[in-house]
Amino acid sequence: MENAGPANKSCMLEIVGYFSPIRAELEGGSVALRELAGILTSSLDELRCSLVTPSGISPAPYAGFLDAVQILGNGNKIVIHRQEQVLVIEGSIDNLALLAQNIAFLADNFDPSEAERDHAHIEYYSDHYYLDESSLSLIVTVLSLPPWHRP
Repeated sequence: MENAGPANKSCMLEIVGYFSPIRAELEGGSVALRELAGILTSSLDELRCSLVTPSGISPAPYAGFLDAVQILGNGNKIVIHRQEQVLVIEGSIDNLALLAQNIAFLADNFDPSEAERDHAHIEYYSDHYYLDESSLSLIVTVLSLPPWHRP
């Protein structure tokens, strides 16, 4: 990671992100998703990670690819929203840690000998304990082979 300031950092994740008006999806291998989970638990006020934008692959059924994920620390429930091609995830350290646990669980329990992919839906429901009702739906997909490595 490069240092972009005293409380801000930047990084690159081997994750592909997609967006539509109502949801976003992040997909990558187990290692990349574990890295994302670790980033969510960092104690930085702001962190921006570039994502892979594959060539020769359509984002369909989504509207387009995400360029980056930005993590913002605040004292609230998590709000997942999009600013242009950036997926913004903001919330308290404790709530970001809960999201990180969900992502790490998916990555840690994926067995590529049993399936090519697995996924989790991170969506608000009434009285959700860490997501704000204004959050976009987020699908996190773990892949045995990321799309830019497929023949």
